[in-house]
Amino acid sequence: MRINASIGTFEYSRSAKRLAETFSTQFMYGAREILIDYLGISLDHILIGVLQHGEGPSFTHKANWPTPRYNFRRSALLVANKETKEFFSNKGIPNCRAIGSIWCYLDNSQLSSAILYTKDVEKRKPGGILFIPRHWGWFENRLLDNNRAYLVNSKRESHFRSLFESLRHRYPQENISCCVYWTELIDMNWSKLADQFGINIVTAGVSITSPPWAMAEARIRFLYRLYALIASHEVVIAETFSSAIFYALNLLKPVSIFDFGKDFNLVDNQQEMHWLREFMPEIFLDLKIDSSLTERANNLLGFDSMLPPEDLLNQTLWIE
Repeated sequence: MRINASIGTFEYSRSAKRLAETFSTQFMYGAREILIDYLGISLDHILIGVLQHGEGPSFTHKANWPTPRYNFRRSALLVANKETKEFFSNKGIPNCRAIGSIWCYLDNSQLSSAILYTKDVEKRKPGGILFIPRHWGWFENRLLDNNRAYLVNSKRESHFRSLFESLRHRYPQENISCCVYWTELIDMNWSKLADQFGINIVTAGVSITSPPWAMAEARIRFLYRLYALIASHEVVIAETFSSAIFYALNLLKPVSIFDFGKDFNLVDNQQEMHWLREFMPEIFLDLKIDSSLTERANNLLGFDSMLPPEDLLNQTLWIE
């Protein structure tokens, strides 16, 4: 079975909807649909368990536990690699299984069409730099006269202006695409600022929908679109820790962390950035790609933990 977002429809019963809402994280970034494609099961199946969210060191996944209960028992925690599984096992957490990252299960037959679709929509020349900024957004939810209001955060506005200015100064002739969240894509502040520096604004799609199982192409094609964005650029530069770093290295793209002279890398993701400096110190110095970096990224993504369809089906619980 191959899912087509434009025609894929189904209806959950009331009890199935409750299950889908309880285990809603599986719908993020189209993860469930990727696994359903791989397993060849029907579209209305629900995974009973929690999929690892994003890529990174073991400690970043502690928020996934405890998992929701099903039939009075904790449901499975499905992580990418054996090191993370061992991390949870050493903490006495049962029912944790390493199955590989969802990235590992992308269907090769769908990748080429995703790349063509991306190039057509963006109407830009292939190549250049794909820049991954921190996902702050321009606005923040603040209490104003006893009412909630979304106001422009001047510090963030200044931050992104300095960031784009420094990025363009360092790469004056390069085609630069800035990959933002969908909410940032529709924010005209981003577009206006990017236009001033000749930077393209792109997005991979939406992470989650309402309801979570809505068959929106922007959700179920998210990882394919991200693959397309990375594959169609020459290099990937991230402002801070990001799953895209490891995806890019898997695709043999040179990667670096962009330090533009301000200590914004320490504002958030401090633990992750400290870990990344130890795990991949090379990417903090310059654009790097070599077999060692790719091997470390692939190990983190858990390619050696991938399971054949029959074994994966036996290792996971799906309710129809």
